[in-house]
Amino acid sequence: MDILISVNDFINGIVWGPIMICLIAAVGIYFTVRLGFFQVKNFGFLFRQTVGKAFKKVKEDNGDTAVGDITPFQAAMTSVAAIVGSGNIAGVA
Repeated sequence: MDILISVNDFINGIVWGPIMICLIAAVGIYFTVRLGFFQVKNFGFLFRQTVGKAFKKVKEDNGDTAVGDITPFQAAMTSVAAIVGSGNIAGVA
């Protein structure tokens, strides 16, 4: 068991060592500059499309609330509930 732990520690040192962390940061900076600071320049659009739409009711073309449709917030919470519930079941097992 000690051999397995030492091998795991060695591999973790390579994968999550300072070189890899610097490489991940460099790639993030490269794409930020290459894409023209997209996440900063379009923050309002990104916010409206995610958080802004999460609490709006889904509307049909005639203006009525669509029957049977769920809001994006309800869809996200259903997904989170499924993930957390599965994790609880697997954790207990």
